[in-house]
Amino acid sequence: MKIPETEHYVELKTHLRYLNEKIIEAFSRFIAVATAIIAGVYYIHTTLAFEDNRRTGLKFSASAILMLVGIGTIILIITNLRSWHKYREVLSTDFPDIKNKKS
Repeated sequence: MKIPETEHYVELKTHLRYLNEKIIEAFSRFIAVATAIIAGVYYIHTTLAFEDNRRTGLKFSASAILMLVGIGTIILIITNLRSWHKYREVLSTDFPDIKNKKS
């Protein structure tokens, strides 16, 4: 059974919107997690005494965690961008007349 063109177009546009939302959500989540990590490190540095041994590895640990979170976010965004690009290719191929039309 063949899907009507209008339903196919709406389905493709829905997938594109979903992928856009996921890209924005991943970036927003990274900002929130990075802010929490940085705020936590700042809080620990201001509350612990300067001579406290627990402060020594904190900067390295926070940097490593931020790097891992950043790499995970980049992988997620790249995956969503690749999917988004494939859906755009299908949209351009299946509907060449409305390729440049904004909706």
